[in-house]
Amino acid sequence: MSSTTNIDFIYLSEQDMIRAGVTDMLACVNTMEEMFGLLYSGDYRMAGPNNDSHGAMVVFPKDSPFPNMPKPTADRRMMAMPAYLGGSFCTAGVKWYGSNIANRDKGLPRSILMFTLNDPDTGAPLAHMSANLLSAYRTGAIPGVGARHLARKDSKVVGLLGPGVMGKTTLAAFIAVCPQIDTLKIKGRGEKSLNDFLGWVKETYPQITTINVVDSLEEVVRDSDLVTYCSS
Repeated sequence: MSSTTNIDFIYLSEQDMIRAGVTDMLACVNTMEEMFGLLYSGDYRMAGPNNDSHGAMVVFPKDSPFPNMPKPTADRRMMAMPAYLGGSFCTAGVKWYGSNIANRDKGLPRSILMFTLNDPDTGAPLAHMSANLLSAYRTGAIPGVGARHLARKDSKVVGLLGPGVMGKTTLAAFIAVCPQIDTLKIKGRGEKSLNDFLGWVKETYPQITTINVVDSLEEVVRDSDLVTYCSS
């Protein structure tokens, strides 16, 4: 490569991503809706010979002659998820992440994600960014698109199983498209995660004036206008 070649790209930390608008849930729902239109028309490519594979995952063996090779412990994943999306995006990219449930003991997220965008013609990088928030808001926005088209516009009651990150972004998406929501029924397993979630709801969405912690899936579903299952 010539010493005069100039390939420049942007690096975005998590705080940069927030300033760029990654937590704007309504915009995220709108973007995912546009993406679904491109999937329907076929203006996209993913991995694999069928151009539709979810990605490629590195799998570690139970027994290895190499002492430094990671073990296949709980939720151990190293995965790349490449794709091209056309339309107004006309960009290629790949989400790359590692996951290990033992990360929590080190004060780290279970999964640590990065995302790289590339020029689809030259392959040159355009941006390399922190992607934990990006992935969380993208995931939550998907049921938001569903709620926009399938839920009653006057929906008020949400039933939610799993008070975690995905529960937060899914509830945010529901409220973005169904702004009359004022009641939450929630079921969780751990008291700490449940209390943290309820504290977040009260601070972030004061419009939710009724919160009921329930003990069964039937109670989550019965009489709810929207139901979401946010548990592994």
